[in-house]
Amino acid sequence: MDILSLAKEKKFPSGIDEKGWKRVAKEAQYHSLSGYLSEVLKSEKADVPPQIFESLSSGYAPAWRDSLAYLAILEKVEKLFSVDGIDLIVLKGPHVAQEIYRSFKQRPMSDLDILVKKAHVEKAHKSMKKISVPENWNITWIEKYHYHYGYTVSEKIYSGVKPLKIEVHWNLLPPDNPFLLDMEEVWADATNVQIGNVKCKVLSKEHLLLYLCLHIAFLHVFQVKLLHFLDIGLFLKKEEIQWQKFSEIAHETKAIKAVGLVAKAVNALFGVELPEELSEIVQKASIDENTLEDALIFSLKKQQTVHTSFSRFKKKSGFLRNLVSLYFSLFPTPKHIIEMEKIEAPFPDVFIAYVSRVISLFKRRIYPFAEIYKNREEFSKFMAFEEIKEKIIDKITM
Repeated sequence: MDILSLAKEKKFPSGIDEKGWKRVAKEAQYHSLSGYLSEVLKSEKADVPPQIFESLSSGYAPAWRDSLAYLAILEKVEKLFSVDGIDLIVLKGPHVAQEIYRSFKQRPMSDLDILVKKAHVEKAHKSMKKISVPENWNITWIEKYHYHYGYTVSEKIYSGVKPLKIEVHWNLLPPDNPFLLDMEEVWADATNVQIGNVKCKVLSKEHLLLYLCLHIAFLHVFQVKLLHFLDIGLFLKKEEIQWQKFSEIAHETKAIKAVGLVAKAVNALFGVELPEELSEIVQKASIDENTLEDALIFSLKKQQTVHTSFSRFKKKSGFLRNLVSLYFSLFPTPKHIIEMEKIEAPFPDVFIAYVSRVISLFKRRIYPFAEIYKNREEFSKFMAFEEIKEKIIDKITM
């Protein structure tokens, strides 16, 4: 009995032995669900050994302390930005914890994500340097290929065991993304809330749901923890969403496949009933069971991530061969074996999305080193591969 099996049950089954509960606690900690699972077990009055609650507590206590620290940092950032006339929208962590979980104990935060308007980026950067140290990133690369700056909170402000990370975004997606997300509409639809002691703006419910889906399906290509699926599962259960409006936004953004696959995964994981409009999106996305299986394997089996795998491109020759090797490591399913040179062959939807993402990451991470590829066959192959990107985009967007 593992955490995924437990997630599908309405009531926690009896008869799990101590070894089984230890495994559940271990998986819960990996998937950042210790706090949530602890509260659910208590509310269900499950027959759980006391040491398991202790184990779960040790799993979420540090994350809870970090979350409280992030709330304090958010308050400082908001005051700085307010003085400097910078509008901000709080993304994901604090918003999701408060609005969906109603608890910062149950929903941990690994960093603090803030959205500012493009016109305010330079002012925001200057403000952030008053309380943090900018990440040592190439500014030219960021401006051309990226969509946020990264910061580590100064030790003068916070000196905990784990450094606090802040990302200041001016877009929700990288500049070469295949979707048509209207950032002016995102700002116009933002709503005013209070998070902790901070009065701020957050994404509308409809844009938050879209962003959570794109965060899983596109930005991380399903290399996420179970927590991120649970965010959406609880969101669908607890929050009143204008489904017709959400459907229109998903269609206008051309995010039907991304939303459909994530919704189907959430339904498979937790048995959450999908509203009619969302079910129609799933149906239109035409997600087959093999694609769903790939997505869940990718998320739950702790496969190698895109980011850590990128060392292969720097150390080995043969771009296409390495891409295929990378694919095999991420989707170890024999029925999906395919050679990249046969680009016309049918692709599983997840792999198509993944290939598009790899192109994006390749350009942003390897172009600074492109001189070493200029006179080599693999770089010319990559440029040929770039030419069919639009064909791939047509397949992953609707």
